[in-house]
Amino acid sequence: MHRTVMNMIRCLLFACGLPLHFWGDAAEYAVYILNRMPTRANSRRRSPIEVITGVRPSLIQVVVFGSPCTVFRDPKKKSLKERAQAGIIVGKNEETKGFKVYLPKDRVVVTTRHIANVETLPEDANEKLRRVLEAESEGELEDLAREREERRRHALEEEEKKAESGDEGASGAGASEQTEADKNKQKKSKKAKQDGDKKGWQWPTRRSTRRKRKSARRAEADGEAANFALSALNGVKPEYASLPDPKNYRESVRSPDAELWAKARKEELDALWVNETWTPLKRVGGKHYLHTKWVLKKKKNKDGEIERYKARLVACGNEQVAGVDYVLTFAAVLEMTSGKFILGMGIVWGVAARHFDVPSAYPRAMGEEGVEILLAIPDGMEFTADELRELGVSSVKELGLRVDKNLYGLRQAGRLWHQMLVTTLLDAGFTQSITDACVFFKVDEGGTTLVGAYVDDLLVTGTSNARVDAFFKTMSKLELKDLGVAENFLGMRIAYDKNGVCVIDQEKTIKELLERHGLEKANAVRMPIGEEGPVSEEDTAALPVTGPGTPERPTVRSFQSLVGSLLWVARCTRPDIAFAVHRASRRTHAPTVGDHKLAKRIARYLAGTTDVKMKMACDNPGSRKIRVETYSDADYAADKEDRKSVSGAMVMMNGMLIGWLCRKQTAVALSTAEAEFVAAALAGKEALGVLELARELELEVELPVLMHMDNQAAIKQVENEATSSQQKHVDVKVKFLRDYCSKKIVRPQFVQSKDMKADVLTKWMPGPRLLELREKIGMTSSEIQGRSVGSGNMVLHAVCGKESPRLACALGKKTQDICADQ
Repeated sequence: MHRTVMNMIRCLLFACGLPLHFWGDAAEYAVYILNRMPTRANSRRRSPIEVITGVRPSLIQVVVFGSPCTVFRDPKKKSLKERAQAGIIVGKNEETKGFKVYLPKDRVVVTTRHIANVETLPEDANEKLRRVLEAESEGELEDLAREREERRRHALEEEEKKAESGDEGASGAGASEQTEADKNKQKKSKKAKQDGDKKGWQWPTRRSTRRKRKSARRAEADGEAANFALSALNGVKPEYASLPDPKNYRESVRSPDAELWAKARKEELDALWVNETWTPLKRVGGKHYLHTKWVLKKKKNKDGEIERYKARLVACGNEQVAGVDYVLTFAAVLEMTSGKFILGMGIVWGVAARHFDVPSAYPRAMGEEGVEILLAIPDGMEFTADELRELGVSSVKELGLRVDKNLYGLRQAGRLWHQMLVTTLLDAGFTQSITDACVFFKVDEGGTTLVGAYVDDLLVTGTSNARVDAFFKTMSKLELKDLGVAENFLGMRIAYDKNGVCVIDQEKTIKELLERHGLEKANAVRMPIGEEGPVSEEDTAALPVTGPGTPERPTVRSFQSLVGSLLWVARCTRPDIAFAVHRASRRTHAPTVGDHKLAKRIARYLAGTTDVKMKMACDNPGSRKIRVETYSDADYAADKEDRKSVSGAMVMMNGMLIGWLCRKQTAVALSTAEAEFVAAALAGKEALGVLELARELELEVELPVLMHMDNQAAIKQVENEATSSQQKHVDVKVKFLRDYCSKKIVRPQFVQSKDMKADVLTKWMPGPRLLELREKIGMTSSEIQGRSVGSGNMVLHAVCGKESPRLACALGKKTQDICADQ
């Protein structure tokens, strides 16, 4: 019996494609079915239920395990929220009447009798729910349900057309004919449109004139009804900026701004057709066809206003098979230090960096040689009856697409695009940097042009504006879009003042982060991390794998998403949270409740400091000589579990902070001196990278590079040529620094701990010290949000706008005591 149950569990899971962690539900359902099946264990071959109760069980409630269905979820009364939700049947509850249904949106299993649209018979065992259950996303489930409904509706329409025409084989001709009901419907629609025109309404044209399909028209009609209820669209309305971006095709055709999304989808498909990205052909049995998905996003400017609606068709790369559909996937992107270097060189040269965008970048590259990629027909792609006849098919379901060029979503797409970009730039006379594969430059008698590429976004500067203009003309092959002086690059808002000082912030990105994780109304805190204390038993508990993923009930996935967003912010513009994020991200594979509390605290700190900006100002204006210096610090034996130290390193160019790192050391240091020169080695590697990049550009560099350290013993170790047998575990790093020190390329220099800027990267510190270091590394705030902290009279200066020692005395406290209270 055990083998029978196990075989049945395997069949249930493999037939529907559910993940293996549903094995418990499958086991219960298998037993539920076996108890109602006839068995040879008794003479009459009755089911176990009938033997016990004497009543023959009804099989009407036995449905296919893993069937998609619709679950009635009643929200508050008088609400316009959705009252139904897509689900998957995973069993029958015998204690409470109803089916056990898994809701992908909430990631919970509920018991309910309020279900509809249950698929009681399997239609295609190989394809059913495979896409949905691999991604476990609501959007895919809706897509599958929609496709099934379209197939059924299409079959009914074909039968009605055949019955009226009397021609069973003329499906192609029937596609272009109209029934009497269709004509009456068109007359009513035309009359309604004329009435609307008289009232001054602007009726949107929703349908593509090139490719049509019945099912798409039905979906677009729903969108027109919604538009009619909310008034017709004359363009991008201001209230659309607050609407969330649709997750899939179905949401886009039902959204209030459906017309604008339809226009964006049409532009994307037209561009792909013109680019000859694919070739339509008849489906062949036994071939692997990838599905596609629409990624829809509103592009906004630095002020949060909608600039345009962007729709991008992407292939489901998760369905590709390694070695069959792709070989290599790695694609380099611009290092953030290199990006800051380009911005800094623009300040030194007096030419603000310009931002260029490559429209439809990936499809410009050719496909991978020797690899055939086939696609299923995307949502919204339509064909006329004549086109179907030319292709030798009677319906769109019989068609597929052969990908001839690169396409977004493919695992190798980024690599193919990068190879094409490198080839194009090399042909234009540029040289690829050996320091960063995404940095290109051209140096000649007329000056220097410097280019940084982050996928399809290009950051360009030069010794003159004419050099940048010449680059734009040279790269006409890529049809570059000139976005002017960089204002919004990779989510960073960039601005220049009249003195050429560059100010960078991520206020918009931080607000989106908070909204995405449900923390937009969280109370702000003054420090990203508190002083480490005893760990409670609650904080050591592991986060659950499944659940709603809300701030109150987090899951591993929601924690990883939050930490990933924080890492990006810390990497781009916020070194003040680098150490806190480093602590929160130590156990992303198995996070605890305490880790989530820390990540949420960092987000709350960002909520109160969204206006903090990083200022890049050259400390020797007018000079084109490059000066690189570093600050490094270490927190000795900081990790109480393994006693490994934490390194912090900063790289500055002409007084501008362009790079920072916070890393846990790989070996246990036996003294503070060892920990310090390990951190110095980390800073030295970053500085030498910047130095090498400057040399490639043939820039005049001031040597040696000053390496600021606050440990005299570590400085002596770097300068001393003797080798100690007790330092072999870090001897390579010592030799590395000594080698460059002997060549006069670097020189360690002592700095007082109070002036150590890298201190912010290695440890927790009180509010006044944090504010002091923030100002020293060039981070400024346009205004004070909430209760601010500082050192000395800085607190009262921030609150009252002036130094107020009398106010401190009147309160009966020293200013330092006020800071401590805060």
